[in-house]
Amino acid sequence: IISISNEYLRGSIDRENGRFSLDVIEKDTGTKGYTSLLHSKIPFTSFVAINIGGETIIYGSSKGRWISKPYSQGNKLNSGWKYRNVIVFQQIELAHNPSTGFEDNMRISVVISNTGNPVTIGTAIIFDVQLGEKEPQIFFISDKSTISTESELTGDSLPSYWYTYDNVDEPRIKAYGNLSYSEDQKPDRIIFANWDRLSELWNLRVNSLYDFKRKGTTKFDSAVGIFYDSRLLYQN
Repeated sequence: IISISNEYLRGSIDRENGRFSLDVIEKDTGTKGYTSLLHSKIPFTSFVAINIGGETIIYGSSKGRWISKPYSQGNKLNSGWKYRNVIVFQQIELAHNPSTGFEDNMRISVVISNTGNPVTIGTAIIFDVQLGEKEPQIFFISDKSTISTESELTGDSLPSYWYTYDNVDEPRIKAYGNLSYSEDQKPDRIIFANWDRLSELWNLRVNSLYDFKRKGTTKFDSAVGIFYDSRLLYQN
């Protein structure tokens, strides 16, 4: 595991598989401590997935090969990976937050190129959200709506941001996701679901009758997925 940190956040990545985590740095303790915003137990459970010609491939998996294993550079974690003729670069960085004025955001960038024949490419970024020791039970979005069951928002219904608290009555930890991208970088869909369900990726058929508990249990395991639908990518 390699990490980058500042006075607000610590971002980490597994050098073997490219999966990542995020912690907020506790400032009110005598010693330096960390509180999870994304699941931080190993193996990490937040990841990037690529749909290549209808086949789902997890970034960093053994189906492909590393062309540059994850490494730190300043406040960034960079890596490069290849599957057949498709090259994917992933960058995780601690970034400026325009709403607070501090570097208390983590930005994930994915750049994909094709060295072969035209192929359809889709991308998903899965965030396995955890608020300290608690799992989110409800999400809030920018139009003031609340989401407490499996949901998919698309097109004009995409919120500009989402957030969730560890405790709505007495919040101590807040996770916030910014979706205010430029038009050419705007995702097609955002899905809120439990992690097991969301891990089905493009095979998931959203069902609003499900809450965020793992199937057959009373345990919440909430996650958020950002999806870019498949588009034809020519050689570049």
